[in-house]
Amino acid sequence: MFNKIHPDAAADTRPANLQPYRFFDKIRSPLYINAIFLMIAGGAGAALSFVFWILAARFFPPAAVGLAGAAISAMSLLGTISHLGLGFGIIRFLPQKAYPTKSIINSSISLTFIVSILAGVIFLLGLGLWSPELVFLRQNLLLAVAFTAFTAATALNSIADDSLIAQRHSGYSTLRVITASGLRLILVVILASLFPENGIILAWGLALIAALLVAIFGFIPRVSEGFRPGFELCTPYIKSSFGFSLGNNLSQFLGSAPALLLPLLVLGILGAESNAYFYIGWSTAAALTTIPASVSTSLFSEGSHDENGLSTHIKKSLKLSLGLILPLVIIFFLLADKILLFFGQEYALSSAGLLRIMIIGLLPQTLNVIYMGSLKVKKRLKGLIAMNCLIAGLSLILSFGLIPSMGINGAGLAWVIAQSVCAVYVSSRLFAKRSAPLNG
Repeated sequence: MFNKIHPDAAADTRPANLQPYRFFDKIRSPLYINAIFLMIAGGAGAALSFVFWILAARFFPPAAVGLAGAAISAMSLLGTISHLGLGFGIIRFLPQKAYPTKSIINSSISLTFIVSILAGVIFLLGLGLWSPELVFLRQNLLLAVAFTAFTAATALNSIADDSLIAQRHSGYSTLRVITASGLRLILVVILASLFPENGIILAWGLALIAALLVAIFGFIPRVSEGFRPGFELCTPYIKSSFGFSLGNNLSQFLGSAPALLLPLLVLGILGAESNAYFYIGWSTAAALTTIPASVSTSLFSEGSHDENGLSTHIKKSLKLSLGLILPLVIIFFLLADKILLFFGQEYALSSAGLLRIMIIGLLPQTLNVIYMGSLKVKKRLKGLIAMNCLIAGLSLILSFGLIPSMGINGAGLAWVIAQSVCAVYVSSRLFAKRSAPLNG
């Protein structure tokens, strides 16, 4: 269904009198094709997630939406930690073919599964300490088991996607995202009457499990020669890649910390209803971050296949990301309240300010994530971790000070300031010496 992308797809062999066709040659490059598939996945996932939260807001009260948003953020947080960065290791080392593809993927799946189950159990046991508002997750045995399983599915879906991206089969990753996102829409409506308190969480998690099964037993075996899912721990591969993977995982955790921790922070300071308005505004803005994030992932993948062409890949990635994000920033800024009307009048009134603030921050964030993609290729983990630590630290520290006085807008402003401070450094690296190669 999705043919593998070959590096020579971008070769320009046309004579000079056929220059108009060179545009099509360029967009057939692996960088652009992977980026396009990832953007389709991100865009479709974001659009369907947008509809999901519209349905959730219509079928559930704001308090239930707020608690579900916090629980899903916790799932994502635990999934990020449990991932151990093994997906980054797959993208970076699988093209080198030093170990069998089957061993690399199965070892990553097996180790992630073990760690994610442990992380879910530990989180539930300590809820009274770090998030008392979510203690309801462990008061029902079935809900506790479901939450733990959903945490594992969150982490494993990331491994599945990275296994497909590493082999230049991003199209299947796109199908997995669409499967999960589409199924959520059906489940959230069905479960609204059956589980009026926890239906949002169940719809989100069950869709993740279904999409994971499709990926592991369908997509990955189709594109990976000799692959069959099974428990395996290839010690030599794990040892050789673990340092790189763990460093990237720390960086990813720090990069995700604002999105994953701020809903919990808002819930604790302002309550469930305010967190519902925060989560909807934040999620709407976050839908656009899939554009630079997708291009950055494609840059990482292609740079791992072709390190000598990294400078060219960086320039292409910046042009593509900024060219797509800038008009969307303008549209969303001007129409923020109109867009939020899909969720209801309350959300349009309470979340529009946050959405406008967040939209402004997408421009510096685009520069940051593209630059981070180049650092992954170069294995410059210290710089990668330092950047994400700066953004996460500033976002959370400033939020503590701004939320009590500004409400949910304070969290958005803190994030924008953090992204902007980091972008000043990135700009100096990318643009100060235009004649120098952009090698990260």
